[in-house]
Amino acid sequence: MISRQSKSVRWKYRFAYGLSEIFGIGIAIINRGDDLVHIAPNKDESPIPIEQIYSVKANRGRYIRDDVRYEPLPTVMD
Repeated sequence: MISRQSKSVRWKYRFAYGLSEIFGIGIAIINRGDDLVHIAPNKDESPIPIEQIYSVKANRGRYIRDDVRYEPLPTVMD
């Protein structure tokens, strides 16, 4: 996954394996206020558009408001 801080031009690269990790890290990046630039699929995985991460984030927020319990998002380090 490639992201960048909204006030910086420096790109950050993070690795995620499996859908759960990709969506968790993607949402954590967005929650930090960083821009998600690109998601390169792992071998034998289908590509995931960035828009899908935003959609999952919105759905997750809506379900949490309805008291659906989720695992905490991973911590994204610099």
